[in-house]
Amino acid sequence: MNRRGITLIELLAVIAVMSILLALATINFRNWSARQRVESQVREMYAEIMSIRQQAMVTGNNYDFRFTGGVNMAFRRYTSDESRGGATPALFQKNLQFPVVANPANPVEFNHRGLTVGSTLICVFTNENPSRDALVITPARISMGKIRVQGSQDATACTKNNIDLK
Repeated sequence: MNRRGITLIELLAVIAVMSILLALATINFRNWSARQRVESQVREMYAEIMSIRQQAMVTGNNYDFRFTGGVNMAFRRYTSDESRGGATPALFQKNLQFPVVANPANPVEFNHRGLTVGSTLICVFTNENPSRDALVITPARISMGKIRVQGSQDATACTKNNIDLK
């Protein structure tokens, strides 16, 4: 039998398969996009923190940053003569898309040599399961990591034992 063309049923079957594949691709793209936004925020915070650490070493001034309201980062510079808790205005502020939890919640200070005192953990809790959603700041190093268990999504879940360094 010599057939030319396709039947209506074959055409509908192809359209149905393509629709299902398109729906799956859209869902995967949305999930990927949400994970990328979280990872982008963590990478941007890492870059900003590394930048002020480097500025502290180059200029010989002390720098600090703190989180205000969980959705803003404020960066300050002060000399060793100025009070850390004083009214030194912020150099710049950065708005964050996702709220963060810092443990401990104190400002992170870099001295004139770019070193901090103690360790600070910064966690971005979301349901998106990104590959990087935490920063670990130690006296001489800043690392990115992944939160193992989201848990209570507060300072009690933002612990060094709950973060895998990347």
